[in-house]
Amino acid sequence: MTALIPALAGALVVAGIIGVAVGLHPTPAKAPAPTKPLPGVTRVSSVSRRTRILLLAGTGAGLLVAVATGWFVAVLVVPAAAAGLPVLLSAPPSSAKIDRLEAMEEWTRSLSGVLTAGVGLEQALIATLRSTPEQIRPEVTKLASRLRARWSTEDALRAFADDLDDATGDVVAANLIL
Repeated sequence: MTALIPALAGALVVAGIIGVAVGLHPTPAKAPAPTKPLPGVTRVSSVSRRTRILLLAGTGAGLLVAVATGWFVAVLVVPAAAAGLPVLLSAPPSSAKIDRLEAMEEWTRSLSGVLTAGVGLEQALIATLRSTPEQIRPEVTKLASRLRARWSTEDALRAFADDLDDATGDVVAANLIL
């Protein structure tokens, strides 16, 4: 026990000397860190106008419910429900992408059916305009308009791929170009 006290005192003296040496050593000045908003906190300008209106109307309705019934939690619940329910009940964006892929598949099958009848590529592209699914109708309409305006088929198909802005559309256009 008597040997432990001098060992502990010696360790504390050494730690003190190291602390003084580190404290006297100059360090370079650090650049101030950029200020970042707190995670989860959004700016009011990033919220859509529709959401702001829903939150404002929900707050008013929540206040009316709180005053009328005494249920003060409604001040928080009603605006959250007003802004959150449309988001929760809307179709996910992946379903729209799947519908668009199915539309490209249907249009490609229709185009292959017309091409097997012995029609040229430009005439087949224009002929499939009537049976084009709604999801890709604007892009196919532009393609047909470009072909009617005497664009080269390759340029029109490249612009069609750009209009579709989809990897599958790029594959379809590339195969049609080949």
